[in-house]
Amino acid sequence: MDNCSTDDTASVVESFTDRLPLQYLFEPQQGKVHALNQSIACSQGALLLFTDDDVRVDVGWMEAMWEGAQAHPDAGFFGGQVLPSWECNRPQWFDPNRIPTLRDVIVWQEGGKETYPYNENMVPVGANIGFRRWVFEKVGMFRHDLGPRGQGGVRGEETELCRRLVRAGIEGFYVPRSIIYHPVPPERCTKHYIWDYHVNYGRAQVRINGTPSNRRLVWLPIRLARITAHALAAAVATLRRHETEQVYHLTRMGFNWGQALEAWSSRRRATAATPQSLESPS
Repeated sequence: MDNCSTDDTASVVESFTDRLPLQYLFEPQQGKVHALNQSIACSQGALLLFTDDDVRVDVGWMEAMWEGAQAHPDAGFFGGQVLPSWECNRPQWFDPNRIPTLRDVIVWQEGGKETYPYNENMVPVGANIGFRRWVFEKVGMFRHDLGPRGQGGVRGEETELCRRLVRAGIEGFYVPRSIIYHPVPPERCTKHYIWDYHVNYGRAQVRINGTPSNRRLVWLPIRLARITAHALAAAVATLRRHETEQVYHLTRMGFNWGQALEAWSSRRRATAATPQSLESPS
């Protein structure tokens, strides 16, 4: 699926058609979700596998997914392991035990050697995921307001879909032998990237889940208070040269800032969409 590229993607795909069973498709509307939904609509297979364009797949990846699907014929989606392929030295402050969301930053999901069912709190990541085609007929496609779009966009499209499937009573299973290796370039291990990721993460949570209607008046001030508290804690950690603690509070500050930003933006969008009353001419 060529998502509105301006390079020689079409000719590169064409050059491999004599060796691989490839079909070239073009989606003129920019955005990952538009490309995903168009690919699904054009597909014919019963089991659809998705990964990223920068990963290295294990030699048994596709076979493992197929076997997992055969072992759970009634399940609708599947996921596997995504292991980091480090292209830089791991920073000393990079501690996923203290800051679990750092695993999400570098797309690291290691689930062990046993198969287990997914739930709303544990779903596969988009770099290693498979769906039976019928699930899209039952719950719909990926949401158009989520996913990368050029240099912007609010992520969380696969998470939202998988949670929608779980809520619909559709089972999903972790397949341990399905392995993907995801590169970790130096820029992903910078505090600037980690800040941007967590701001986006906070925005995604509000866009997917909304804000609690019974606490709407105090919800935003609470986020602003948390931002202030984590900013002060990050400053103290910096003075004490506790870099891991500094990054921890940076992630929490970014997450709450993203939530506040999306809540404010959604409120403005809702206000702009409200029809104004038409006054009678005097």
